[in-house]
Amino acid sequence: MLAPHLQVGRIVGAHGIRGELRVQLLSDDPRRLDRLKDCLLEGEAGQPPSPCRIAGVRHQPGLVLVRLAGVEDRDAAERLCGRHLLVAREDAIRLPPGSWFVCDLIGCRVETEDGEDLGTLEDVLETGSNDVYLVRKAGAKDLLVPALKTVVRSVDIDGRLVRVVLPDGLRD
Repeated sequence: MLAPHLQVGRIVGAHGIRGELRVQLLSDDPRRLDRLKDCLLEGEAGQPPSPCRIAGVRHQPGLVLVRLAGVEDRDAAERLCGRHLLVAREDAIRLPPGSWFVCDLIGCRVETEDGEDLGTLEDVLETGSNDVYLVRKAGAKDLLVPALKTVVRSVDIDGRLVRVVLPDGLRD
C-alpha cells in the first residue's frame, strides 16, 4: 500500500533565535517549499501528522530555512528536529511517465526478466549522472543497479516489483 503522505523536507536544526528551521529538501525541485502554504508536520513516535502553515522560506546553499506559524523561538524549533514536512499524496507534484517517488520504490522486490530474485530495493542513491538502486538480499552481496532505461525494464509500484536486466560484470 502506498503511503498517504510524501516527505518533502527533513528538519535538521534550528536557525537563529526566532524559530526558523533548517530543512533538508527531499525533492528534486529546489523551489518545492516556496509554493507550499500549508503542509503537514510528521507526528512524534507513531502519532498522526498535524497540519501546519508555512510562514516563510529562504534558501541557503544545501538548505532551506523555513518558518512555520506557531514556532516562535529556538526552543520550539529544536523540538522539531528530525521530523519531516509532508504533503498529502494528492497534493504531490505530478511526475512524468517513467518516474517514481523514491518512497514508492523502497521495499519493492527486484528480479531479472527471467524471474531470478535479486532481493529488495533498499535505497536510491543519487550519483549525479543517474540514480543507483541499492538491492539487498540475505546471504548475498549487495547489488548496485544503475537506474537506466537499458537496465530497469519495468516498474510495477502496485505489485511492488522492479524488473531489471543486469549489465555484464555487475555481480563481480
